Amino acid sequence: IKHSNLLVMSDTSLLQNSSLETLMQQNSPAAMGEMIGSIAHQWRQPLNNVALIIQGIQLQYDFGRLTSEELHNDIHEVMEVLLQMSRTIDDFHDFSRRIKKI
Repeated sequence: IKHSNLLVMSDTSLLQNSSLETLMQQNSPAAMGEMIGSIAHQWRQPLNNVALIIQGIQLQYDFGRLTSEELHNDIHEVMEVLLQMSRTIDDFHDFSRRIKKI
């Protein structure tokens, strides 16, 4: 099973959201909820991609088609997705620190 290249939305597009910025400036609990909701939204597709890759590994193994090369490629692909997810958290953390300084 071949996996297509993963498409992950740009984290900075969410950080440009003026309503999120306004809420963050108010330093309200609603702002924190909005930020968590945005992070959850950004993580749904990558988590689904990781799940599909893992299921693909299982199917390849079950049918005796899992090669060392495929396994390494799939692991690399999962690690790339996880790195992007980590960057999302870093972006939101940096964004919230900038807003708190305002």
